[in-house]
Amino acid sequence: MIEASNNNHTISFNQIGKIKAHVTQEHWLIKRWIAKNELTVIIAPPAAGKSLLALEMALSMATGTDWRGEKVNRPSNVFYVIGEGQRGFIDRVRAYEIENTICVDDCPFFLSNTSMPFDSVEGLTQVINAIKQTDVIPDVIFVDTLARSMSGDENSTNAMGDFVKHCNYLSLYFNDAAVVVIHHTGKSDYTKSRGSSALTGAADKIYLIGVKENIRTLSCLKSKNSKENDKKFFEIKSVDLGINDEDGDEISGAVLIEINSNDAIKKDSNTERALALTCLTNLIDTSGKATDAQWREKFYELSSKDQKSPDAIRTAYNRHKKHFLEQKIVIELENHFYLFNPKNQS
Repeated sequence: MIEASNNNHTISFNQIGKIKAHVTQEHWLIKRWIAKNELTVIIAPPAAGKSLLALEMALSMATGTDWRGEKVNRPSNVFYVIGEGQRGFIDRVRAYEIENTICVDDCPFFLSNTSMPFDSVEGLTQVINAIKQTDVIPDVIFVDTLARSMSGDENSTNAMGDFVKHCNYLSLYFNDAAVVVIHHTGKSDYTKSRGSSALTGAADKIYLIGVKENIRTLSCLKSKNSKENDKKFFEIKSVDLGINDEDGDEISGAVLIEINSNDAIKKDSNTERALALTCLTNLIDTSGKATDAQWREKFYELSSKDQKSPDAIRTAYNRHKKHFLEQKIVIELENHFYLFNPKNQS
């Protein structure tokens, strides 16, 4: 039994008309992206920038500042549970302040000193009691990351089910607060979350950060209660914090910089096309020629390291192969491919 009880979530029933009269329409914390009374999950592979994304969303909400052109109506009370040390996190906060010319010292942003296992009753109780000690009711609670906020096996349906159940409990306890969970993608599939599907099944919104070279693509994989958002594209920028460590070396932080979608798509296409040609060149350097199967297999092997589905990789391969043939960069003779050389025409 969770000791931090709250009368708001004993079960009761009411007539629908009375409920409609009391339900507010102002539930967006970030218009179309983060809403109260919803479980949002942000997934990405390591070093993709998921914590940078979560932090800038959290600070936009806490300061009442529009996020990437999306409306933030008012400052929200933000509680952020971190599983890593505060030092690195604060460097990111400083970088955000410098990049956005803003000071966040007095905004309602509350940072934990450590994480707690959300899948256990004891851990959840400690989180609730710690929040209550601030005398501030949260509008949104961030959990960064899931792996550092679980005591059980994330592959276990039961353990993940407890994690989800306690996130929902936390939301109800604090007047329908939003809960945002930061999580890793799988090791073999960068388009899906790691561990039990109980998390993604229960989530109201799921956002994926895909990585291609230096470009981060933010996509909406699931939006249960509203229209899915358009993609956003980012690059990571290093920011000099204007301070030095004990050895006198400069300390820097990092922020996300949004880039134009056309520029992102062009960069991605050019990088992918270069990869396709490199695959063929390496095969030719080894044996002088390559079959379609050999070229395709090599391209698939290297492309699978990026966050793309098999269908997307197959489509990309066929598109780039067609381009090379039409531009006479590559020629096909007797079911083998060669780099163009006039001598091959004789």
